[in-house]
Amino acid sequence: VAAALKQEVKVRKEETDKRIAELEKSLKELEDQKKELRTLKAAGQKLQKKIEDSRKKKEELVLEVEGINSRIQTVKKTLEGLSFEEEESLREEVREATYERNSMRSTIEEASARRLGNENNLKGLRKEHEAFTEREERFTGVKGLADTVGGTRSGAEKIMLETYVQMRFFDRIIERANTRLMVMTAGRYRMVRRKEAASNKGQSGLDLNIMDYHNGTERDIRTLSGGESFDASLALALGLSDEVQSSAGGIKLDTMFVDEGFGSLDPEALDRAVSALSSLGEGHRLVGIISHVEEMKNRIDRQIRVFKNDDGTSRVEIVS
Repeated sequence: VAAALKQEVKVRKEETDKRIAELEKSLKELEDQKKELRTLKAAGQKLQKKIEDSRKKKEELVLEVEGINSRIQTVKKTLEGLSFEEEESLREEVREATYERNSMRSTIEEASARRLGNENNLKGLRKEHEAFTEREERFTGVKGLADTVGGTRSGAEKIMLETYVQMRFFDRIIERANTRLMVMTAGRYRMVRRKEAASNKGQSGLDLNIMDYHNGTERDIRTLSGGESFDASLALALGLSDEVQSSAGGIKLDTMFVDEGFGSLDPEALDRAVSALSSLGEGHRLVGIISHVEEMKNRIDRQIRVFKNDDGTSRVEIVS
Protein backbone atom coordinates (compact mmCIF):
# COMPACT_ATOMS: atom_id res chain seq x y z
CA VAL A 1 0.00 0.00 0.00
CA ALA A 2 2.82 2.38 0.87
CA ALA A 3 4.31 1.63 -2.55
CA ALA A 4 0.96 2.38 -4.20
CA LEU A 5 0.74 5.72 -2.39
CA LYS A 6 4.34 6.50 -3.26
CA GLN A 7 3.60 5.71 -6.94
CA GLU A 8 0.53 7.96 -6.86
CA VAL A 9 2.57 10.83 -5.38
CA LYS A 10 5.28 10.16 -8.00
CA VAL A 11 2.72 10.37 -10.84
CA ARG A 12 1.30 13.59 -9.39
CA LYS A 13 4.83 14.99 -9.08
CA GLU A 14 5.64 14.11 -12.72
CA GLU A 15 2.44 15.82 -13.89
CA THR A 16 3.30 18.85 -11.77
CA ASP A 17 6.89 18.95 -13.07
CA LYS A 18 5.59 18.72 -16.66
CA ARG A 19 3.20 21.61 -16.04
CA ILE A 20 5.93 23.70 -14.39
CA ALA A 21 8.26 22.99 -17.38
CA GLU A 22 5.56 24.21 -19.79
CA LEU A 23 5.04 27.34 -17.71
CA GLU A 24 8.79 27.99 -17.53
CA LYS A 25 8.96 27.66 -21.34
CA SER A 26 6.14 30.21 -21.66
CA LEU A 27 7.98 32.53 -19.28
CA LYS A 28 11.16 32.21 -21.37
CA GLU A 29 9.17 33.19 -24.46
CA LEU A 30 7.78 36.16 -22.53
CA GLU A 31 11.27 37.34 -21.58
CA ASP A 32 12.39 37.12 -25.24
CA GLN A 33 9.31 39.07 -26.35
CA LYS A 34 9.88 41.69 -23.67
CA LYS A 35 13.41 42.23 -25.02
CA GLU A 36 11.99 42.57 -28.53
CA LEU A 37 9.39 45.01 -27.20
CA ARG A 38 12.09 47.19 -25.67
CA THR A 39 13.88 47.23 -29.04
CA LEU A 40 10.67 48.20 -30.82
CA LYS A 41 9.98 50.92 -28.26
CA ALA A 42 13.42 52.41 -28.89
CA ALA A 43 12.85 52.26 -32.67
CA GLY A 44 9.47 53.94 -32.23
CA GLN A 45 11.02 56.75 -30.22
CA LYS A 46 13.63 57.32 -32.94
CA LEU A 47 10.93 57.40 -35.63
CA GLN A 48 8.87 59.82 -33.57
CA LYS A 49 11.89 62.12 -33.29
CA LYS A 50 12.48 61.89 -37.05
CA ILE A 51 8.85 62.83 -37.67
CA GLU A 52 9.15 65.83 -35.38
CA ASP A 53 12.41 66.88 -37.05
CA SER A 54 10.80 66.49 -40.51
CA ARG A 55 7.82 68.58 -39.45
CA LYS A 56 10.08 71.36 -38.20
CA LYS A 57 12.18 71.18 -41.38
CA LYS A 58 9.05 71.42 -43.52
CA GLU A 59 7.89 74.47 -41.60
CA GLU A 60 11.29 76.11 -42.15
CA LEU A 61 11.22 75.28 -45.87
CA VAL A 62 7.70 76.66 -46.24
CA LEU A 63 8.85 79.91 -44.67
CA GLU A 64 11.80 80.03 -47.07
CA VAL A 65 9.53 79.43 -50.07
CA GLU A 66 7.23 82.18 -48.91
CA GLY A 67 10.23 84.47 -48.60
CA ILE A 68 11.38 83.56 -52.14
CA ASN A 69 7.90 84.17 -53.54
CA SER A 70 7.87 87.52 -51.84
CA ARG A 71 11.24 88.35 -53.38
CA ILE A 72 9.99 87.27 -56.85
CA GLN A 73 6.97 89.53 -56.57
CA THR A 74 9.19 92.38 -55.44
CA VAL A 75 11.56 91.83 -58.35
CA LYS A 76 8.68 91.69 -60.85
CA LYS A 77 7.40 95.02 -59.60
CA THR A 78 10.89 96.46 -59.81
CA LEU A 79 11.25 95.38 -63.47
CA GLU A 80 8.79 98.00 -64.54
CA GLY A 81 10.57 101.14 -65.63
CA LEU A 82 14.08 99.63 -65.66
CA SER A 83 16.55 99.67 -68.53
CA PHE A 84 17.19 96.57 -70.68
CA GLU A 85 20.42 95.69 -68.91
CA GLU A 86 18.90 96.15 -65.49
CA GLU A 87 15.83 94.14 -66.56
CA GLU A 88 17.97 91.24 -67.81
CA SER A 89 19.93 91.25 -64.57
CA LEU A 90 16.78 91.17 -62.55
CA ARG A 91 15.27 88.49 -64.79
CA GLU A 92 18.33 86.31 -64.13
CA GLU A 93 17.86 86.89 -60.45
CA VAL A 94 14.22 85.89 -60.81
CA ARG A 95 15.20 82.71 -62.65
CA GLU A 96 17.66 81.81 -59.92
CA ALA A 97 15.07 82.51 -57.24
CA THR A 98 12.51 80.42 -59.16
CA TYR A 99 14.98 77.55 -59.46
CA GLU A 100 15.72 77.80 -55.75
CA ARG A 101 12.00 77.81 -55.01
CA ASN A 102 11.41 74.70 -57.13
CA SER A 103 14.32 72.98 -55.44
CA MET A 104 12.86 73.88 -52.07
CA ARG A 105 9.49 72.45 -53.10
CA SER A 106 11.12 69.17 -54.16
CA THR A 107 12.89 69.00 -50.81
CA ILE A 108 9.57 69.64 -49.03
CA GLU A 109 7.86 66.89 -51.04
CA GLU A 110 10.65 64.45 -50.20
CA ALA A 111 10.46 65.40 -46.50
CA SER A 112 6.65 64.94 -46.58
CA ALA A 113 7.02 61.50 -48.16
CA ARG A 114 9.58 60.49 -45.52
CA ARG A 115 7.35 61.83 -42.77
CA LEU A 116 4.37 59.86 -44.13
CA GLY A 117 6.48 56.70 -44.24
CA ASN A 118 7.71 57.31 -40.71
CA GLU A 119 4.15 57.88 -39.49
CA ASN A 120 3.03 54.60 -41.09
CA ASN A 121 5.98 52.81 -39.46
CA LEU A 122 5.07 54.39 -36.14
CA LYS A 123 1.47 53.19 -36.46
CA GLY A 124 2.76 49.67 -37.13
CA LEU A 125 5.03 49.85 -34.10
CA ARG A 126 2.17 51.06 -31.94
CA LYS A 127 0.01 48.12 -33.04
CA GLU A 128 2.86 45.73 -32.25
CA HIS A 129 3.34 47.48 -28.91
CA GLU A 130 -0.35 46.98 -28.09
CA ALA A 131 -0.12 43.31 -29.08
CA PHE A 132 3.01 42.81 -26.97
CA THR A 133 1.38 44.62 -24.04
CA GLU A 134 -1.62 42.29 -24.25
CA ARG A 135 0.66 39.25 -24.36
CA GLU A 136 2.73 40.63 -21.50
CA GLU A 137 -0.39 40.96 -19.34
CA ARG A 138 -1.45 37.42 -20.25
CA PHE A 139 1.97 35.97 -19.49
CA THR A 140 2.15 37.92 -16.24
CA GLY A 141 -0.90 35.95 -15.15
CA VAL A 142 0.76 32.74 -16.33
CA LYS A 143 3.90 33.60 -14.36
CA GLY A 144 1.83 34.19 -11.25
CA LEU A 145 0.23 30.78 -11.72
CA ALA A 146 3.63 29.17 -12.32
CA ASP A 147 5.04 30.78 -9.16
CA THR A 148 2.03 29.56 -7.19
CA VAL A 149 2.32 26.00 -8.54
CA GLY A 150 6.08 25.97 -8.01
CA GLY A 151 5.86 27.50 -4.53
CA THR A 152 8.11 30.44 -5.41
CA ARG A 153 5.79 33.44 -4.98
CA SER A 154 7.66 36.34 -3.40
CA GLY A 155 6.40 37.35 0.05
CA ALA A 156 4.06 34.32 0.35
CA GLU A 157 4.25 30.86 1.87
CA LYS A 158 6.38 28.51 -0.23
CA ILE A 159 3.89 25.67 -0.87
CA MET A 160 4.32 23.61 -4.04
CA LEU A 161 1.30 21.97 -5.69
CA GLU A 162 2.61 18.54 -4.75
CA THR A 163 2.96 19.66 -1.12
CA TYR A 164 -0.54 21.13 -1.19
CA VAL A 165 -1.99 17.75 -2.24
CA GLN A 166 0.06 16.00 0.44
CA MET A 167 -1.22 18.48 3.05
CA ARG A 168 -4.79 17.33 2.44
CA PHE A 169 -3.80 13.68 3.07
CA PHE A 170 -1.61 14.71 5.99
CA ASP A 171 -4.49 16.54 7.70
CA ARG A 172 -6.63 13.38 7.60
CA ILE A 173 -3.73 11.27 8.91
CA ILE A 174 -3.14 13.72 11.77
CA GLU A 175 -6.83 13.70 12.69
CA ARG A 176 -6.82 9.90 12.95
CA ALA A 177 -3.43 9.86 14.72
CA ASN A 178 -4.65 12.28 17.41
CA THR A 179 -7.36 9.83 18.51
CA ARG A 180 -4.52 7.45 19.39
CA LEU A 181 -2.12 10.06 20.79
CA MET A 182 -4.69 11.54 23.18
CA VAL A 183 -5.18 8.05 24.67
CA MET A 184 -1.45 7.26 24.78
CA THR A 185 -0.62 10.56 26.55
CA ALA A 186 -3.63 10.57 28.87
CA GLY A 187 -5.18 13.51 27.04
CA ARG A 188 -2.13 15.79 27.26
CA TYR A 189 -0.93 16.07 23.65
CA ARG A 190 -2.55 16.67 20.27
CA MET A 191 -0.64 17.16 17.00
CA VAL A 192 -1.37 20.25 14.87
CA ARG A 193 -0.12 20.91 11.34
CA ARG A 194 1.70 24.24 11.33
CA LYS A 195 -0.37 26.67 9.26
CA GLU A 196 2.39 29.23 8.70
CA ALA A 197 6.04 28.83 7.77
CA ALA A 198 8.77 30.05 10.08
CA SER A 199 9.70 32.44 7.25
CA ASN A 200 8.70 33.10 3.64
CA LYS A 201 12.06 31.90 2.34
CA GLY A 202 11.76 28.14 2.70
CA GLN A 203 9.19 25.56 1.66
CA SER A 204 6.39 24.95 4.15
CA GLY A 205 3.14 23.05 4.64
CA LEU A 206 4.12 19.71 6.23
CA ASP A 207 5.60 20.85 9.57
CA LEU A 208 4.08 19.74 12.89
CA ASN A 209 3.47 21.47 16.21
CA ILE A 210 2.25 19.85 19.42
CA MET A 211 -0.58 21.23 21.55
CA ASP A 212 0.15 20.71 25.26
CA TYR A 213 -3.10 20.78 27.23
CA HIS A 214 -1.28 20.79 30.58
CA ASN A 215 -0.18 24.40 30.06
CA GLY A 216 -2.29 25.43 27.06
CA THR A 217 0.69 26.11 24.76
CA GLU A 218 1.51 25.13 21.21
CA ARG A 219 5.15 24.42 20.32
CA ASP A 220 7.39 22.67 17.81
CA ILE A 221 6.97 18.89 17.96
CA ARG A 222 10.76 18.55 18.11
CA THR A 223 10.61 19.76 21.73
CA LEU A 224 9.06 16.42 22.84
CA SER A 225 11.16 14.04 24.89
CA GLY A 226 12.33 10.72 23.50
CA GLY A 227 9.41 8.77 24.95
CA GLU A 228 6.89 11.40 23.88
CA SER A 229 8.38 11.40 20.37
CA PHE A 230 7.89 7.63 20.25
CA ASP A 231 4.23 8.05 21.20
CA ALA A 232 3.77 10.67 18.48
CA SER A 233 5.54 8.49 15.87
CA LEU A 234 3.48 5.45 16.80
CA ALA A 235 0.27 7.48 16.65
CA LEU A 236 1.19 8.77 13.19
CA ALA A 237 1.95 5.25 11.97
CA LEU A 238 -1.41 4.04 13.25
CA GLY A 239 -3.15 7.09 11.75
CA LEU A 240 -1.52 6.38 8.37
CA SER A 241 -2.67 2.77 8.60
CA ASP A 242 -6.25 3.86 9.36
CA GLU A 243 -6.26 6.40 6.51
CA VAL A 244 -4.85 3.91 3.99
CA GLN A 245 -7.57 1.40 4.84
CA SER A 246 -10.22 4.11 4.66
CA SER A 247 -9.24 5.71 1.34
CA ALA A 248 -7.28 3.12 -0.66
CA GLY A 249 -10.21 1.37 -2.31
CA GLY A 250 -10.93 -1.26 0.35
CA ILE A 251 -7.32 -2.24 0.97
CA LYS A 252 -6.84 -3.74 4.45
CA LEU A 253 -3.65 -3.71 6.51
CA ASP A 254 -3.88 -6.90 8.53
CA THR A 255 -0.30 -6.91 9.80
CA MET A 256 1.88 -4.26 11.44
CA PHE A 257 5.39 -4.44 12.90
CA VAL A 258 6.80 -1.92 15.39
CA ASP A 259 10.59 -1.92 15.69
CA GLU A 260 12.07 -0.74 19.01
CA GLY A 261 11.50 2.61 20.69
CA PHE A 262 9.97 1.06 23.82
CA GLY A 263 13.16 1.46 25.80
CA SER A 264 12.63 5.25 25.90
CA LEU A 265 9.23 4.92 27.65
CA ASP A 266 8.58 5.08 31.37
CA PRO A 267 6.35 2.30 32.83
CA GLU A 268 3.16 4.35 32.62
CA ALA A 269 3.81 5.42 29.00
CA LEU A 270 4.77 1.83 28.14
CA ASP A 271 1.43 0.62 29.49
CA ARG A 272 -0.47 3.10 27.31
CA ALA A 273 1.54 2.21 24.20
CA VAL A 274 1.03 -1.52 24.69
CA SER A 275 -2.65 -0.91 25.36
CA ALA A 276 -2.97 0.97 22.07
CA LEU A 277 -1.25 -1.84 20.16
CA SER A 278 -3.39 -4.43 21.92
CA SER A 279 -6.54 -2.65 20.80
CA LEU A 280 -5.35 -3.14 17.21
CA GLY A 281 -4.96 -6.85 17.83
CA GLU A 282 -8.54 -7.02 19.08
CA GLY A 283 -9.63 -5.78 15.64
CA HIS A 284 -8.30 -9.00 14.04
CA ARG A 285 -4.99 -7.45 13.04
CA LEU A 286 -1.63 -9.01 13.67
CA VAL A 287 0.69 -6.63 15.52
CA GLY A 288 4.35 -7.62 15.77
CA ILE A 289 6.74 -5.91 18.18
CA ILE A 290 10.49 -6.09 17.61
CA SER A 291 12.20 -5.19 20.88
CA HIS A 292 15.15 -5.87 23.17
CA VAL A 293 13.35 -4.44 26.22
CA GLU A 294 13.18 -7.14 28.89
CA GLU A 295 9.89 -5.89 30.31
CA MET A 296 8.21 -6.46 26.96
CA LYS A 297 8.74 -10.22 27.36
CA ASN A 298 6.27 -10.25 30.25
CA ARG A 299 3.65 -8.31 28.25
CA ILE A 300 3.66 -10.38 25.04
CA ASP A 301 2.09 -13.82 25.23
CA ARG A 302 3.20 -15.20 21.87
CA GLN A 303 6.86 -14.62 21.07
CA ILE A 304 9.52 -15.51 18.53
CA ARG A 305 12.84 -15.31 20.37
CA VAL A 306 16.16 -15.18 18.50
CA PHE A 307 19.29 -16.44 20.30
CA LYS A 308 22.88 -16.14 19.12
CA ASN A 309 24.98 -19.31 19.27
CA ASP A 310 28.65 -19.41 20.20
CA ASP A 311 29.63 -20.29 16.63
CA GLY A 312 28.04 -17.10 15.30
CA THR A 313 24.85 -18.74 14.05
CA SER A 314 21.40 -18.00 15.42
CA ARG A 315 18.47 -20.11 16.54
CA VAL A 316 14.79 -19.32 16.88
CA GLU A 317 12.52 -20.31 19.74
CA ILE A 318 8.73 -19.92 19.56
CA VAL A 319 6.95 -19.22 22.86
CA SER A 320 3.16 -19.36 22.93
